[in-house]
Amino acid sequence: MMRKVYLFLCLMIAGTLSLSLSSCGGDDDSSSNSGGSSGGGSNSELVFTGGASEITSSSATITCNFSSSANVGTLQLGVLYSDNQQEVENKKGSTSQATNVSGNTYQLTINNLSPKTVYYYRAYMISQGKTYYGSASNFTTLDNTYEYSGHTAVDLGLPSKTKWATTNLGATSPEDYGKYYAWGEKFSKSYFTKQNYDYQENWNLGMDISGSIYDAAIRNWSEPWHMPTKEDMEELVQYCTFKWDTTNGINGALITGPNGNSIFLPAGGSCVYARTDNVGEVGAYWSSNINGVPGSTQVYALSFSSEGINVNSQAIRYQGRSIRPVCK
Repeated sequence: MMRKVYLFLCLMIAGTLSLSLSSCGGDDDSSSNSGGSSGGGSNSELVFTGGASEITSSSATITCNFSSSANVGTLQLGVLYSDNQQEVENKKGSTSQATNVSGNTYQLTINNLSPKTVYYYRAYMISQGKTYYGSASNFTTLDNTYEYSGHTAVDLGLPSKTKWATTNLGATSPEDYGKYYAWGEKFSKSYFTKQNYDYQENWNLGMDISGSIYDAAIRNWSEPWHMPTKEDMEELVQYCTFKWDTTNGINGALITGPNGNSIFLPAGGSCVYARTDNVGEVGAYWSSNINGVPGSTQVYALSFSSEGINVNSQAIRYQGRSIRPVCK
């Protein structure tokens, strides 16, 4: 009888130990420890997906948070993102690591995104070899082109927010040379001389004609379009990359902005008398600024060739040159 009681007690003790061990569990599975509203237990509350801000056509800034119980020195913080929702839900896609950590908040900027695209993302944290995720969210990048008065502008990501037209004044495509204009004249023509210049008796049109009655861009395309100033052209050269390129058989300048967007300026040359010189070899574009004193015959212009680009080029105002309008 005593032997049976002893055997029964041993079996009860063994069963209790087995239940205790199973309730402790094994290693944590990072896939079950996603943040936000999914998952359960304290591990699902280690990292939190925040909102997107400063969204452009090619970038977005993401701000996230993580638990104060985490040791910042041992963490890897970032965002997982993709334009495929299923990928992000399955914890796949591209990653961008945090560049700015302050307290329990971290921030990063995702670059090289496509315009007009929905991106899905979620915060992640790697701690002691395990990856924890926040809940998924999304944002939509902006369009990189804008329509004004029937004409298209491109945001190049310039500090001034100036947008450049995709075509020359009088053109129907980016590689079309368009029409040629004497500086300050509204209408194009086929013969350019000092004698047939509209303002040969009144050379003083001001130091800057951008937005004025002498601005061919605003007079042909209306507001908000206007001729680029010398400052606009200097900004274009300073912040963008220049590449001598060919589009549909036409030589010209491929100008790529800091945000990855680009415009093409065809090398249409310039006109003197009835002759168009250096077509396919040189691009010649009016700025709105006189070089010198009011009434000067010299105007600042943007010029380029296969050898480079120059914004301090000077041209005689009654010559025919291209105009690439801008707006803000």
